[in-house]
Amino acid sequence: CGGTFFFLSNFCVSFLGSLSIRNDSRCLSNSCQKNSTCDAAAKDDSCRCADTVDILGEDCNKTDDPCASNPCLQNATCLSTAGNLSFTCECHTGYSGTTCETAISLCDTNPCRHGGTCQNGVAGPTCICSAGYTGMLCETYFNVCISNPCHNGALCREGIDGYSCYCVPGYQGKHCDLEVNECDSDPCLNGATCLNQIGKYDCICPAEYMGKLY
Repeated sequence: CGGTFFFLSNFCVSFLGSLSIRNDSRCLSNSCQKNSTCDAAAKDDSCRCADTVDILGEDCNKTDDPCASNPCLQNATCLSTAGNLSFTCECHTGYSGTTCETAISLCDTNPCRHGGTCQNGVAGPTCICSAGYTGMLCETYFNVCISNPCHNGALCREGIDGYSCYCVPGYQGKHCDLEVNECDSDPCLNGATCLNQIGKYDCICPAEYMGKLY
């Protein structure tokens, strides 16, 4: 035996200020993994792991799953890598942020073209197109008069803001689908009965009267 020693029951025991018969191997070099520090003062010689306040007794070879606490909001999907304390949230459409905490409006970018109106929906933005345009983003022009939007023999003409219907006598409305009641102005005199016709009216006169007013 080298150094200061004495014999005790045929054993060679070193004397280094105190008598020690325990070989504390847990805190030898590389006894703890993942850049952790071995805590020899602890009763179980635990490893104090890097990047966490947890003390794990299995040489820091066990890492808690960061997705276990469900950090992602709005039913987003949490993604993590084994042995990594960080996580990533896969947000659904309409949300952003580290934990999908921020609601965003896809209509803020005004994706609709040619004067279309954007409306937010569950499946994403929807474009309400101006007259004469169609498509997901109102990108396609078409002749609106081809679909014959004007009724009762009216004439359809395209314009800058869509189309116009020029009604024949007896009809009115944007699409000339409303019949004009010629009797609304009470044109018949002396108690005569007004009979509405398309574009005109007839007066049914009492026996003592005659004539036809237009």
